[in-house]
Amino acid sequence: MFAISFHKTASGFEVWEVAQVNAKDIKPDETRVFVAREVDVDWVVEAIEERLNKPAAPVAA
Repeated sequence: MFAISFHKTASGFEVWEVAQVNAKDIKPDETRVFVAREVDVDWVVEAIEERLNKPAAPVAA
């Protein structure tokens, strides 16, 4: 599987690392996104970056 991590920059979130990992490498407090090796990892990274950088919707009062 792939582990994808992001970091925040002045212009928003960007992918930091895409690493191939085994299930035994996953720790309880992980903040990385895990996806199967069969996915199009470039598409997943792009979709996550787009969502992380999307402005939050206003909260109704």
